[in-house]
Amino acid sequence: MGRVEGMVSANAKVLLNRAIEACLSQAPIEHQLDEVSACVQRLKDYRDEIPDEIGELQKIANILASAKEQLSSEGELELSERLLTIYISVSDGALIF
Repeated sequence: MGRVEGMVSANAKVLLNRAIEACLSQAPIEHQLDEVSACVQRLKDYRDEIPDEIGELQKIANILASAKEQLSSEGELELSERLLTIYISVSDGALIF
């Protein structure tokens, strides 16, 4: 997920952030999965800019799909790590606390 700064378009960042928000929401997993899948479909237009991030989102969608009702604590940790990696990657390493 290394790239030259400034190469990710604003639209791609918005869609990635929307997918991250969907994953972190308290909505049922099925709703989270629907939101993430919709974002991934739209992000395919930006696959040249963010191929690694799209791959990670697809892995996250697989984690959500396999969870059915609720993620295990290990699944939540893995999901959090993946989401943080994506966020840092597209926000030039900036974190908001």
